[in-house]
Amino acid sequence: MATVLFSVIVLVGWHPVLVIYTLVFGERGTAWVADCEGISTGTDCKGTWRTASGEPGAGHISGVSHGDERKSILVRVGPLGPYSDDVVDALPSFILPVIAFGLFTAAAWKLRRLVG
Repeated sequence: MATVLFSVIVLVGWHPVLVIYTLVFGERGTAWVADCEGISTGTDCKGTWRTASGEPGAGHISGVSHGDERKSILVRVGPLGPYSDDVVDALPSFILPVIAFGLFTAAAWKLRRLVG
């Protein structure tokens, strides 16, 4: 049971860690947000980007919304792709996994105290 819980914690916890890594250490770039579909919590924005080193990319851009459509924005590109360089805009992309990670960690700690 503890092994399964630990595995879930690791799986849930990697997403916010990679987002934070991208926002802090990701390569800077510029993106053009072409189109956004969906509603606020389920917005899927697509576009193109180019990193400072000249590497092009296309596809999903995280941390942006309908208000960013047809605009050029600053991004950070990391292991999970491009994220808006604005931390406030990118916050919804990883706040729920951070909360889930905290809850799973607390549950694992409580389970460990009860079992052992």
